[in-house]
Amino acid sequence: MSTPDAGDRPWMVQVALDSPSIATSSNLCKKLDDELERVEVGTPLIVSCGLDAVRQVRRRTRPEVRLIADVKVSDAPHKVVPMVAGAGADGITCVAAVTDPLAMRRARDEAERRTGRQMLVQGDLLGVGPRDPQFKHFADEWILHLPSGRGGLTESLATVRAWRSRLGERLLVAGGLGPADVAPLKEAGADGVVVGSAIANSINPRRELETFKRPEGAEAALNTNAARQ
Repeated sequence: MSTPDAGDRPWMVQVALDSPSIATSSNLCKKLDDELERVEVGTPLIVSCGLDAVRQVRRRTRPEVRLIADVKVSDAPHKVVPMVAGAGADGITCVAAVTDPLAMRRARDEAERRTGRQMLVQGDLLGVGPRDPQFKHFADEWILHLPSGRGGLTESLATVRAWRSRLGERLLVAGGLGPADVAPLKEAGADGVVVGSAIANSINPRRELETFKRPEGAEAALNTNAARQ
């Protein structure tokens, strides 16, 4: 499979709402406002509030914002995917290691038939390695989780490169990332990042999101820090 250059794709930032509080998550969406292009209703929030979390976030974001429900489907996609789509999501995560590609495709087709909206499928690469012979291409995009913290980023870039050489689809990276990680991740072949606490816990979440959205993230982060001093 030929691998497209990640530089040909627009850089993507997916904001993860990982607080179990719908009030906290809704407030963050309000602060980010028109800077928000993608939002992920995180697993903790869905466990805490059920599908009502998806409904409420959908009501608090602009229609053009891509809303992804991080339910990590591993079983019964024919039930789960249409239910999540019916609540207002137009994207869903699934566990790549155990997902049946045919079952997921049928579930997505049914969700799209019921809602009239395109459903994005993200495959979560937890438990799967880039050299796994059993790996199956079935998702529109892939999420790669790296060890949290800056200390392991250099070593993790090799993993990003290995997956990039195998995947033709968009590859997003998650795992305790900061703005300074953007440039090396993009250079390694990532198409974007999934960011939660770095934005949610920032003094100025909107400005922090703007920084993550710049491909020259490391330089932007340094300039921002210098301006604050």
